[in-house]
Amino acid sequence: MLTRRHTLVGLLAATFGGGALTAGAFSSSITATADLRVLVVSELTLTPEREDEAYVEVDQDDEVTEIVLDELNRTAVSRFDELVRITNNGDITFDELDFEFEVTDTETDERVDSVEEALGITHNGEVLHDDGGVATILDDGSEELAPGDHEVFGIAVDLSTLGDLPDTDLDVQLYIIAKRDEDA
Repeated sequence: MLTRRHTLVGLLAATFGGGALTAGAFSSSITATADLRVLVVSELTLTPEREDEAYVEVDQDDEVTEIVLDELNRTAVSRFDELVRITNNGDITFDELDFEFEVTDTETDERVDSVEEALGITHNGEVLHDDGGVATILDDGSEELAPGDHEVFGIAVDLSTLGDLPDTDLDVQLYIIAKRDEDA
């Protein structure tokens, strides 16, 4: 019988400030900034995929500490493809990587589902998780993240689905969970 063992890969936190979203006087787009901080608690490392390290900041070990998204489009999907490389530096093979956003209002601590639905993961040219919920890669049974292997992901933001933007500060967390099937 197969069981699931969950390994938390990382936790990314971002704040979209109410004051950070500003509309231009003659533009229908909105500029926003998001800083994502990373805490990795496994043998998987997160490093920049792009040579110019666009949209990411790294520490002294070249591991991603922040993802900075700016110039978000209000009327279309803003895609930040191939930002982060997840590398398996351990000795366990993972069969699945799950990504899930959780957005809370910093004033009320209530979840903001509409913003969660506006966020997605990009992988191999596709936007995953475009209606909220969990985005999964390596889930077809033939793929895996073996020791030494890596996968690359990015983030998509679709502000056009929000209607009215929230006036409060939001805390955005992205949970990345590595899973493997084990014999019981």
